[in-house]
Amino acid sequence: MKITKIETIVADLGHRNSVFIRTHTDEGIYGVGEAYPVGPDMATPVWVDYFSDQLVGQDPRRIEHLWALMYQGARFPPGSSGLSALSGIDQTLWDILGKSMDLPVYKLLGGRVRDRVPVYLDIDWDNPGDDQREKVQKAIGDGFTAFKTGPLRSNWREVLWGEALEQGRQDMAALRELVGPDAEIGLDAHAQQFEPSTALQLAITLAEYNPWFVEEPLRMENRHAM
Repeated sequence: MKITKIETIVADLGHRNSVFIRTHTDEGIYGVGEAYPVGPDMATPVWVDYFSDQLVGQDPRRIEHLWALMYQGARFPPGSSGLSALSGIDQTLWDILGKSMDLPVYKLLGGRVRDRVPVYLDIDWDNPGDDQREKVQKAIGDGFTAFKTGPLRSNWREVLWGEALEQGRQDMAALRELVGPDAEIGLDAHAQQFEPSTALQLAITLAEYNPWFVEEPLRMENRHAM
């Protein structure tokens, strides 16, 4: 089996683009993957084209070999857009392998670990009004017991840091009061803090409301700060 073509499909979701990747083979089997949106979404298809020059003609089932070929074959370290493209292509290769063996990918990766997976609902809780409250109340009525939102308002950069923290505390207090003490509230900080001190201040300010987790508290490229 050989790779014949790798293409990208960019979907406009309104608030951002989503980049899908499709890898074709000479046996009619194709794999589909999704590249994580990292900002300049139209840079991702350029990286896909760059990697495809190395992959066309290769056996798509040699996944680890092709991963190394892409990563090590880049002139410089790929960066966020390049790694996003590499990740999406990697998904397509696993999809092809699963289809060629008539097995779901999770079985190729070691089989099912658990029988049930808890889920949370992403909610917009930015200086919430009646509409947001009604949506959360409806979700509770539908059986949701876990939610995720941002810890700061969208305009937090436009105010002093102390005010941003206080606004976040007020919103978190209102959400905890609405969902009750037993519901889980996860927080996604969207990697917007550069200093460990501000990430810690944010976590300490909201700790009394028992957050489930704080996702991406810092910019991920600063591993020492992390």
